[in-house]
Amino acid sequence: MNEPKIIDFPGLMVVGMNVTAPLSMETTVKLWSEFMPRKREVRSIISPDLYAIREYQNMNPVDMKSGNVKQWAGAPVKMEGFVPKGMDLLVIDPGLYAVFTHHGKSDRFSETVAYAFTKWLPESGYKLDLRPHFERMGKDYLGADNEHSVEYFHLPISKV
Repeated sequence: MNEPKIIDFPGLMVVGMNVTAPLSMETTVKLWSEFMPRKREVRSIISPDLYAIREYQNMNPVDMKSGNVKQWAGAPVKMEGFVPKGMDLLVIDPGLYAVFTHHGKSDRFSETVAYAFTKWLPESGYKLDLRPHFERMGKDYLGADNEHSVEYFHLPISKV
């Protein structure tokens, strides 16, 4: 597993759809299948990248056994303004992120996340910060079932 790149993330505004559900409930496929046909309704998109975002509220995301998570499927926008009906605006604040590169099918993404939380984070000199976690899927993301696909997992951190 490759070491992450530490970045000073400048912040981002994303317009998309979201759902809050128990961690044990699979909502990703349904959320993306609802967002993608409506993506064209989003104005002021600044790049073709897509963002899968998770907000863990009042829980420790390292303990993935219980609790709720708010999941987002969205596109980056350049300014606040028109938000299509049934969508919302999320502002991701600036801050430090460890960016892990995941290569391969999405069904192996949990291996990248496990490495980040159980191996890298405890040995890194950083601690988990309470900001959204997200994946950026750019031009090298070839789909969930493509073994050549690449996505970038952003883990919010701060110095210990």
